Amino acid sequence: MKHLLLKFNYGVEIGAMLAYMGHYEATHDAKILGIANDEYEHQEIIKFILKGYGTKPFFLFNWFFYAVGNLIRLACRVSPRFLMNFIARSMEIFAVFNYRRLAKMYPEHRHILEDMAALEEEHRRYFAA
Repeated sequence: MKHLLLKFNYGVEIGAMLAYMGHYEATHDAKILGIANDEYEHQEIIKFILKGYGTKPFFLFNWFFYAVGNLIRLACRVSPRFLMNFIARSMEIFAVFNYRRLAKMYPEHRHILEDMAALEEEHRRYFAA
């Protein structure tokens, strides 16, 4: 399947957005709501890139990460903040790695993908504090 990692990351961004919505609902931290919005914007950017290649996100990835994101969203209702931050930081480490890898795979989109990696790194630092 062409553009597999882009399609995978699109699904991951769905799950991340949902997880951060749960994190926000549990903490009412406006910064986390902003991070959830960033994840939605990343979905839209990836969808635009995929459209340029004549393809679209893969429904199985989307469905899987939708389910995972909602499970995390529910778990946030009973999880202590340090655990939510640990999970968020771990997700961001993964995102930074993937966007840097994608920037090398897609040099024509390098700048936007590197910007996305930098924003995910900013998120990681927030959850590490």
